[in-house]
Amino acid sequence: MMLHENRPVHRLRAGHRRLEHDALADETLVSIVQADRVLTRLLASADDLLALVVGHMDLEHGCRLDRDDLALLPQPDGSVSIAIDETINIPSSVARADIVTSSCGACHHPSLAAMVAGPTAALEPAEYATMDDVADAFAMMERQQPGFDATGGLHAAMLWAPDGTHVVMEDIGRHNAVDKVWGAWRQLHIDRRPSMLLLSGRLGWDIASKATQMGASTVACRGAASTLAADMARAQGLRLVTFWKASGAVVIGPFDGPFDAKD
Repeated sequence: MMLHENRPVHRLRAGHRRLEHDALADETLVSIVQADRVLTRLLASADDLLALVVGHMDLEHGCRLDRDDLALLPQPDGSVSIAIDETINIPSSVARADIVTSSCGACHHPSLAAMVAGPTAALEPAEYATMDDVADAFAMMERQQPGFDATGGLHAAMLWAPDGTHVVMEDIGRHNAVDKVWGAWRQLHIDRRPSMLLLSGRLGWDIASKATQMGASTVACRGAASTLAADMARAQGLRLVTFWKASGAVVIGPFDGPFDAKD
């Protein structure tokens, strides 16, 4: 499946209109099902969907799945169903048949204090990334965004380890891209943890929360961080590198450990 499709558009230039074809970012309805039960519906790019479901079910619901537990079922209307093996125990509380348009992790937290305090990272934090690490990682990520290059309409997420190991995923949705990259990382590096999560866009509490579950200690993004993401960073020991450019960045969280560019 492709990350984009060519569709007819009217191109306006210098007051003149031309009928052309343009690459538009793919978006389709994805249903996560088990037997006759719809667990979740997502709007996503129809690519790397098994990685999306592995990551989404783990980060949102704490359900650890493997790709072999899933079956991809294209539907006649163009939507896609991902069926989870009936032998896997999925709690009834997971079922949410309406479309999830953003992360719903906050639904489980009764207060702001509970959101900032948790969840506790499943792994001990890795070493903090330096600005040189961030620069190198962003350069790698930018070279692996074919969907964005074609359409300008896809988000990217990347997981990175100090030895240069990395995985990049794209999706129409920011949260989907993060879920996809975690699902892919788990399948490729099941016994390892990433040191850094990179984002092509902004950073809210929900994605900062997912980073702590992955065991990452640094989150770097092109855009801004929210107040709750900043509060979580300070409470959990995350280092946020926001508004990243080659010329500088805004840093939130701990400064202990390496940070400045190497001489």
